[in-house]
Amino acid sequence: MNIILVIFDSLRKDCMGVYGSPPWGKVYTPHFDAFARESLVMTRCFGESLPTLPARRAIYTGQRVYPFHDGDFRLKGDFVGAPGWGPIPENQPTLAEMLSGAGYRTGLISDVYHMFKPSKNFWRGFDQWTFLRGQEADPSRSGPRLTQAEIDYWLPEEVRNVAKHMGRPSLEF
Repeated sequence: MNIILVIFDSLRKDCMGVYGSPPWGKVYTPHFDAFARESLVMTRCFGESLPTLPARRAIYTGQRVYPFHDGDFRLKGDFVGAPGWGPIPENQPTLAEMLSGAGYRTGLISDVYHMFKPSKNFWRGFDQWTFLRGQEADPSRSGPRLTQAEIDYWLPEEVRNVAKHMGRPSLEF
């Protein structure tokens, strides 16, 4: 048996073809739909915690993040006092460790840079892991930066005007 766990935390159920079409029309997600036809699809699944990192912590450990417990959040780079953002305690087993112990080969592919910070250990127990760089504040990019001409072409003038007049009264809108 193979286990593939796919986690998206910024994807609406009504925008996935596998769950039906939204009221405004057809949504085309053929690759996800094909994957879903061969998979177990959850229809009533609710995250134990939010946002991204605490949610993954709950999934990786099977432990509740809320109510707040069992954490030291004073490490550099962590959100002080924010449950679920600290490293996973070394004495707390992870899903990856349990699967490895049962003979599975485990891998983690993620673009959540918080999981790969030196003060974190969310990759613990995986046989191999890959960090896809370029999200949020991570400076790595998968392609060249946009030129000013591309920005001018794609970004509406109204949005550029907001940035230009930030902090000053504007009657343009």
